[in-house]
Amino acid sequence: MKNFTLNITVFGEKNVGKSKLINDYINQKTVTKKKLKSDYITFQKSIANVPMTLNLYEYSDVPERKKDIGNHHCVIILFDMTNRQSFEDILDKWIKFLRQVNYSNTIILFGTKNYNDKDALPMTDDKEINDLIDVAQINGTFHYIGDKSTEEKNQLIEQLIESTYNQAKNNKNNSNFGECLQE
Repeated sequence: MKNFTLNITVFGEKNVGKSKLINDYINQKTVTKKKLKSDYITFQKSIANVPMTLNLYEYSDVPERKKDIGNHHCVIILFDMTNRQSFEDILDKWIKFLRQVNYSNTIILFGTKNYNDKDALPMTDDKEINDLIDVAQINGTFHYIGDKSTEEKNQLIEQLIESTYNQAKNNKNNSNFGECLQE
């Protein structure tokens, strides 16, 4: 049986919850054989009884290895909904970068909130975020995860991984996905 390799990148400014989101996910019982590399975590899991290697990359700044990300299967952009600059960086920094590397796969926006200030009010709303998705003409969706439990976030990531896997599997001959299946 072939082993499928799925590459997912998580972008976001410092202190928006990238590491916590990833660590909470990889510390589940469904994840095995974790290996920490210099800029990503790789581990084994199964989706629909298909063995998979999942590489999760994490960046709080535009990465130097631009070429690699253009072929990743999915990008998650975390932003703090209580910080206007964090929201504006979605288009001005992250999507601008993704266009430079000709990225055309799925982009998922995860809205968080400032964990240090539980009373902080959102500086943006669902409508403005969905307008940004339309204006930026990206293949993506938005999910507010600021009030979700760890289990709910992990379920959302599982769904994301499964849908990304299905999309990549169905489009494996599409050059945007590169060589996904390996012996």
